[in-house]
Amino acid sequence: MKKLWLLVSASCLGGFFFLGNFSQAFQTSRVESSANIKLAQTQVSSECQVDKNQKASGRVRQLLEQFQQQAYIEQTEKAEETLLQAFKSLQNLTDEQITASFLEEIVAGSNNQPGVLSQILERYEESGKKERAQTLLSPALQLTQSLSAGSSLVKTNALSSLAGFYAQIGQTSQASELISQALQSEKTIQGAESKTKALTAIAKAYVAVNEFDKATPILSQALQVSQSIEYTDSNQKAWTLEPIALSYAQAGNYTKAIEVAEQITDAEYYQGTALAGIASQYAKNGQLRQATQLATTIKPIQVQAKALTNIATTSVKSGNKDGGFEIFSQALKVAQTESQPYNKAALVSEIVIQYAQAGEPDAALTGVQAISEPQLKARALGSIALQYAKMGQSEKASQVANQAFNSVAEIKDVRQKLDVSGEMLRNYTKAGFYNYAILAGEKLGEVFKQAGNSLDLPDSMQQAGNLRELSLQALEAGNYDIALRAIQIIPNSVGYELKEPTLYQVALAYAKTGQSDKAVQVARSLVSYSPFYQFQIIAAIALQSQNSALLSQTLQEANAIADAEQKSYALAAIGLETSKAGQQKNAEIIIAQALEASQKVNENTNLLTGISHQLIRAEQYELALPFVKAISIEDHKNNKLQEIAQAAIQSGQYSAAISSANSLVNNPQAHARILLLLADKHIEAGQTERVDEVLAQAIAVTGTIAGPESQIMNVTESIQVEDEFDRASLYETIAIKYAEAKQYDRALQVTQNIQNVAERDLAQKRLACFR
Repeated sequence: MKKLWLLVSASCLGGFFFLGNFSQAFQTSRVESSANIKLAQTQVSSECQVDKNQKASGRVRQLLEQFQQQAYIEQTEKAEETLLQAFKSLQNLTDEQITASFLEEIVAGSNNQPGVLSQILERYEESGKKERAQTLLSPALQLTQSLSAGSSLVKTNALSSLAGFYAQIGQTSQASELISQALQSEKTIQGAESKTKALTAIAKAYVAVNEFDKATPILSQALQVSQSIEYTDSNQKAWTLEPIALSYAQAGNYTKAIEVAEQITDAEYYQGTALAGIASQYAKNGQLRQATQLATTIKPIQVQAKALTNIATTSVKSGNKDGGFEIFSQALKVAQTESQPYNKAALVSEIVIQYAQAGEPDAALTGVQAISEPQLKARALGSIALQYAKMGQSEKASQVANQAFNSVAEIKDVRQKLDVSGEMLRNYTKAGFYNYAILAGEKLGEVFKQAGNSLDLPDSMQQAGNLRELSLQALEAGNYDIALRAIQIIPNSVGYELKEPTLYQVALAYAKTGQSDKAVQVARSLVSYSPFYQFQIIAAIALQSQNSALLSQTLQEANAIADAEQKSYALAAIGLETSKAGQQKNAEIIIAQALEASQKVNENTNLLTGISHQLIRAEQYELALPFVKAISIEDHKNNKLQEIAQAAIQSGQYSAAISSANSLVNNPQAHARILLLLADKHIEAGQTERVDEVLAQAIAVTGTIAGPESQIMNVTESIQVEDEFDRASLYETIAIKYAEAKQYDRALQVTQNIQNVAERDLAQKRLACFR
């Protein structure tokens, strides 16, 4: 069934060649030798494993992307759950290479960067919840230990990383055991570069458990093996030697660390970062003089200045503020020697921000005057103001914030002004200083007005999102006025899709605290292409406060609207809120009135689509369905029906999904697809009876598909591929769903619907891997 045909014009080669599963191409007779059957079965089994691995790896990739997003916005608990799901999906993989690749990304890390698992473990440590780490470390370890000698590099590095993680949470005995396993795994690694990386990882693990005497000989071995690597360029050599040098420093052998760093030649930047790392280690051990002396030998100006700043902040955090300020001043002087003006300003700004964040805003402020670029100056001042606010020095915070906003006003480039204002808004919001955040938000509002429609939509939407986040956080904190101001800054042309639902939340928050007049005022102030949100908010207020007079008045206003389109929007909004309040019969009556009004509008597709969009977004799928069914353009209607069905499945409203799918009377392929999606959900939940019910309906629907049971689609002029939603392909997919639900006999029965003997036999062979 999954065939790919390549059409060839050369007459000597015949009409066409078949690419893909050759057992399909030549299966013209039911009489086959046992050898051919065995070969076909082997090929099918292999294909089955490939399909399973593709499905599982696709799921893991999706989950890891979701994890990264959640970790970035600090949704730690959600990120933990997502990563656990990824580990579970990894267990379904049978291709060890794919498993090893994911474990490298998640646990072991690569290119001197840690695995993504470290992100969430750092959050646990910051929040004092180290014990939570065990939840993620256990499945990570189980998967790592399952790797064979064929994946020994990843296995060794992952075991070493896990040893470090266990050491972080105080489980040193477990860490030591994992180091022993890593040493065992390392013995099977081939290749000098791989062996060097593995030995370095083991040495880092020994450092993590404070067994420096064991780390040193491993590092010596790594260094010795590294001498036999044939480097393609100086950067590759630097990437190999830098972690060895840093590990020597962490083990307390600074002389050897510096010696290794100095072996990095023709890569000045990387030699500098290696020396900076060693200097930082000196500083952590309280050896500021040695740290500073070493840092001053670093050649690249930017690396030296940053190294000195790191030493200065370490000094401050250890209680030596005077020493820290002296080194900070030295870092500023080094930065001033940068010849390129913008790079100089950027470097000074970075130094100032870092020092302010170390708890020294007064000292940091002295460096601001050296920043010539207004956008960089504004960023630095904004960070200093934030630090003052965190320290409770509100007067200074206010003064410096005003200086920052003055610098924003000096920025000529609109895009830069937008970015800087947005960054300040985001930082203040995240820290919970909403009074400063709203000032940054108002600067954004000025940029929106100044730029008009000249801003790129993605940039504008990003900043609209920042304003919405401020509004929601201020709302949660009970600061409704700031929440309202923030969301009102967003221009309708940019983000009404964000603005109007948030205004709905703000208005209801006012109403809940007894400020119904203010809530209604918010609703009345809405200016949009439709009265939907205005009527939705007022109806919600009336229903929430059980104000029947206000609800009756709102209904009367909606019915009095002369324009049929506006009337339909208004009534649909009231119907939505009535349904959400649990008054289903009343809601259905009002929705029927809205639908009746929509029929009086000529060319009402946009209206019906707009109303259904609002109802779908509110997860009121049954209410949306009559509006979608009323759409006269068949393709558009089918697309919306599929949208409702898929959204309903995702939100667990399966009856609404069935209702929508059943409306796809002229599109049985789409109908069957929806039923298969629904079957997946029931299979995952182990709901056998519902699987039977849904797949039985899918069989019936598939039987109504017209035309030949197998059909070819033209991908390009030269490539044709079989339609995966023709009858034969759908029957095979349904059979596989039964097999996934462990109903193998039923699966075989379904394949009997396939008329072509060769395709039926192949489908049955594919089912064999589900036994």
